[in-house]
Amino acid sequence: GMTVRGAEECGLKDIDAALDRFDEATPLVKKQLLYGCARTAMSDGEIKSDEAELLRAIADTIGVPVPPLVKN
Repeated sequence: GMTVRGAEECGLKDIDAALDRFDEATPLVKKQLLYGCARTAMSDGEIKSDEAELLRAIADTIGVPVPPLVKN
């Protein structure tokens, strides 16, 4: 099963390792991950600049193109 970790257990090294694993996933799984991240970022009804940058970084790391999310 899946275990949800506390924030204190999720450092950058852990996130990097998880994204490396997702990089090996199928395109559909990658799309679902990015969609879930975007839904989370939009939970307050908007995507802020730092959230958009994080989504782009995640997409780049797992090799998924992402359209522009915020106006320049």
